[in-house]
Amino acid sequence: MWKPASPCLDCGHLNDANFKVCQRCRLRQVCSVSKHPSKRLKIDFQAIDDRLVHLAEVKSNKSYERQKSSLHKELINFLSSLPVSKALPSASPSDIKKFLEWKDNSGKTIVHLLDSPGLGQRQRVSCSCPTRLAAGTVDSLIGKLRSIFLDEGLGGEWDDLLGIENPVSHLSIKAYLKCVREEQAQARVQPREAVPLFTNKCLAIARSILSKLRKPCTSPSLLYILSRVSVALIFSLETVRRT
Repeated sequence: MWKPASPCLDCGHLNDANFKVCQRCRLRQVCSVSKHPSKRLKIDFQAIDDRLVHLAEVKSNKSYERQKSSLHKELINFLSSLPVSKALPSASPSDIKKFLEWKDNSGKTIVHLLDSPGLGQRQRVSCSCPTRLAAGTVDSLIGKLRSIFLDEGLGGEWDDLLGIENPVSHLSIKAYLKCVREEQAQARVQPREAVPLFTNKCLAIARSILSKLRKPCTSPSLLYILSRVSVALIFSLETVRRT
């Protein structure tokens, strides 16, 4: 049966229909025609789009994503308010440091000066020492800013010569965070710690959970939640016992 010739993808030379190597340029044929014709599928594109929208909403509803979205808007407004207005892709490490310093003024951690009578105390003691963001909060902001630029396609290390890529990755940002930590260490700022959960409190919580688990009116969803919490408590108590 006669079949039309197939042109080479590189030089255009006509070869046999099912050729593997071009007779002129010796290029190996990579894309061969399938022997089985494709079958058109019935695809519910609306359902696919709805599913993708739902997944995007699940991601955006997370606390971290909401905080990052709010920070993103603040950064855009800050850059547009500079003497020379800038867009996000044109931001420099210097702009990021200015933004962090601007955010630092909204902190609630009192950083006492070295000659302040309240040095080493969390409360304000008849002094006018400034309030700053805690060093851990600044570190968290830097992480969110890095993620914001990564989402914009600027994930590489900052290039000083070209002035492109992620400005948050610049060494000056790390140096800024180090200075904040050293300043607060000199001011004897004590990081806030979580309230410890002692064994007697764990036992009291466990008894309360067990009493609710035994009630017949407890809903299945609450039973599931309480069961998970009780397993976590048992694991914690067992860990404490072994140590």
